[in-house]
Amino acid sequence: MKQPTKISLLVATLACLTVAVLTVELRAEPRQPATARLVAPATPVHEDITTGTVARDTEGFTALPGYVGPAFVGGKSGRVVVLTNTVRSAPGTNWSAQALLRNETGGTVRAPRVTAHLFDAGHQEVGTAQTSVPLPSVRSGEPAPFAIRSDIPSTLVASVEWGVTYDTAPRAATYSTTTSPVEIDDSRTFEFSVFWQRAYGVSERLYGYPQNDSGDGPYPYVVFGEIHNIGTRPLAATRVLGAWLDSKGRVITVDWLSLRPATPDQKPQTSSNLGAGDYVDFLYTNSDPALAPQLGEAHLVLWGTYSE
Repeated sequence: MKQPTKISLLVATLACLTVAVLTVELRAEPRQPATARLVAPATPVHEDITTGTVARDTEGFTALPGYVGPAFVGGKSGRVVVLTNTVRSAPGTNWSAQALLRNETGGTVRAPRVTAHLFDAGHQEVGTAQTSVPLPSVRSGEPAPFAIRSDIPSTLVASVEWGVTYDTAPRAATYSTTTSPVEIDDSRTFEFSVFWQRAYGVSERLYGYPQNDSGDGPYPYVVFGEIHNIGTRPLAATRVLGAWLDSKGRVITVDWLSLRPATPDQKPQTSSNLGAGDYVDFLYTNSDPALAPQLGEAHLVLWGTYSE
């Protein structure tokens, strides 16, 4: 029998490899949630589209670990949706807006990113705008705020189609409870206390801590409170994110609150490390005469986050 040559063996090997690669590609399935040992991929693997009107009812406000805000009910779409009844266009010559999205999937989503497809009156796309949601992860059923800007004139925009990309694979790190391991982003064990707010432009001047006004006014809008780590493990680089909703539930603005650690100089910081059981004061001020007057009557929504 004739023995195969080195060349024929090489050709046969390459042919087998080619078939194997093609077989993998043809049988590829959608990504499934990874185990705790796998690290999430760097790129989003899902995109959900929101068209038309998407609204959810609320039953007052609720306080959950890491969140204080509207208690949304209903909505089991299995997608991450932009709540179009929360969209509020910002004033300006170019189109921009603020809104809430909501995670209606069955698990936590990570690195959500919003794309707005802008259409004119003839439903021709005139441009797109993109933004990242400030929270690194959004739990199932939880809303999250975003602000988005474009260079498209507002007069050209008649309608918007929203897209949200995100990743669902869990990160490698977990922590243990007395019963079972839990994903690390489920450990946003924050509790909030809002001590007081002051409306913009009032004549009452504040002195000392936490707000030391200067001059004769008008004085800024102020909100002062505390974030408390009620969990059993330290959380690094804790931050507080706020969104202010008008009487119709639309987002007026989205912004980070400053933290005031108990240090001798009490210098405001963007983040703070909180040990188990620790707490830190937060403060937010706004002196914009076009924006600040709206915040005193608004509903304040808060999220707590930390470095994962």
